Amino acid sequence: MRKKTGRALAVFLTQLAQSEKAGLPLRQTLDAACKDADDSAMAKVAADMADSVKNGKTLGEAMALHPALFDPAITGLVLAGEKAGRLALALQKCHDLVRRRLERRSEFARSTLGPKISLAIILALAVFRQGPDAFWTLNAIATFFAMFFVGRRFSSGFRYRTDFLVLLLPGIGGAVRGHNTARYCESLAVLHAGGLGLKQSLHLASMSVPNLVLRQQTHEALLLVEAGASLHHAFSVATRFDSFALGLIRAGEQSGNLSKTLEEITGYYDRQTAEAVTAMQQTAVPALVIVAGIILYMHLKDSGF
Repeated sequence: MRKKTGRALAVFLTQLAQSEKAGLPLRQTLDAACKDADDSAMAKVAADMADSVKNGKTLGEAMALHPALFDPAITGLVLAGEKAGRLALALQKCHDLVRRRLERRSEFARSTLGPKISLAIILALAVFRQGPDAFWTLNAIATFFAMFFVGRRFSSGFRYRTDFLVLLLPGIGGAVRGHNTARYCESLAVLHAGGLGLKQSLHLASMSVPNLVLRQQTHEALLLVEAGASLHHAFSVATRFDSFALGLIRAGEQSGNLSKTLEEITGYYDRQTAEAVTAMQQTAVPALVIVAGIILYMHLKDSGF
């Protein structure tokens, strides 16, 4: 999801929540949201949802028709809110969830900007050093990235393998794992606090995890819970939650305050992610700068300077 679309989604959910509190008709709110949206993708989805509601579907059912924008956690919250007669509260929780995800994503992007710029400079220097063959090198790089993104977009097997490789990368893997785990725990906490059963919450939270390898691990934990295992045991077997987080989950199950515990674990993994990104910056950026310097030195030496 583009950053602009994410912000438009947060605004859209706020409009729905406020309109629901005020008692405005849902179709009227959707029509207004379609006209007011400053993002074309959001405007189209709002228009489609308005048509779905006019044809007799509920808001949650209309959202479920657009899984690329409304992930299972958001749709599940809305469906539960409609069933319980607390739709405005559910929509507000959805807005808060989207806003926190955007903040986490923006912080992650800002924190990894240095290594990205350094890597781009290295690629540019490497291409520049090719001289007359630079065009073919650029063409090869462009083709590689095009095939990479197309493969991730249309092949779940390719996406799974690349997600697995990302988790193995030093520094980056730990940051990605922490980022996805925090998102999963946050979704699970919101869903469970929203009145959904633990098994349904586990399923919907699992489907909201972007990394397919980690999504599979959370799904395996769900299967263990469905077989009668405790959440602590399921996570200790199927996932790579550390001992501190597992201890918190055990305490949350015993105290009956699992949702609050999951919120604490979300914050814990957010901090773990920040520490992993900081460590990556401290090692990757200097190393990439040194590589860039070596490439530039070799080019100048070959040029006779």
